[in-house]
Amino acid sequence: MSIIYVDVKNDEDSTQIGDYRKQHLYNNIHSDVVAAYESNGARASAIKNGCTNHAEALFTFSGHGHFDYINDYGHTKIFDKDDNDLANYLDDKIVHLHACFAGDSLGPEMVSQGCKAFFGYNDYFKAPHEDDPDYDLISHFMQPDETLVIELNNGVTASAAANMAIIEYENAIDAIDNSSQNGNYHVFIRENRDAFCHPNRDPKYGDKSATILMAV
Repeated sequence: MSIIYVDVKNDEDSTQIGDYRKQHLYNNIHSDVVAAYESNGARASAIKNGCTNHAEALFTFSGHGHFDYINDYGHTKIFDKDDNDLANYLDDKIVHLHACFAGDSLGPEMVSQGCKAFFGYNDYFKAPHEDDPDYDLISHFMQPDETLVIELNNGVTASAAANMAIIEYENAIDAIDNSSQNGNYHVFIRENRDAFCHPNRDPKYGDKSATILMAV
């Protein structure tokens, strides 16, 4: 398979998520990564060139999102809802944005401009911080997205991958509910699940039968 892998690390929150993905996700998919952009190398122009050079691919991103755009390391917009050239970068791709809010307006626009399927969040993505005494719960928050990317990379349909991610959310909710941890993490992880956007949720997020099939 072909994966374009992007982690934008602008601050403590995005660095934490990016570092976790690097350790737990990248190591599972790195042999299929055809273009990787991390931290201060995650520049909009380079990322767009990578998308242009790899027409059929899974694009997976972590970083800060907004309702209608996502940023690069220098806070330049990478993909913007109002960019008429989105189709040039996203045609035939499945897109996964591990970012706050980007599932609201940007995700559906990506689909309307040629993205086969979109996965993301239409609200804040919440997770414990590294200095939090309950940071050991972080894997429960991250596992659904990790499973999603790995299963898409395995060639399953967008619908099946979404279902597997939801199962991981339900498992994570059960684990947190049954733990002795304090705080509002049982609330936060339910909110993440409810904000999760995918083709099974609404046709505006793309084709349930979409897959990434092209070998590297």
